[in-house]
Amino acid sequence: MKTPEIEHIEAEAQKAAWLYDDINDACPYPFGTVAAATFRAAFEAAKASMVVAAQALHRHQAGAA
Repeated sequence: MKTPEIEHIEAEAQKAAWLYDDINDACPYPFGTVAAATFRAAFEAAKASMVVAAQALHRHQAGAA
């Protein structure tokens, strides 16, 4: 079970993934902390999901042409 703090950090990271390309610009937590590691994991997962979604959209659009 996730704590409310972890859920908050993950939500911040998911939002930041839409706004920032670089984790160093996005993360508000000090390097080396648990909060920063949590943020990084959620940020990278969100970025990966965005890439998969973009690829699927591209394949769909290419197939519709």
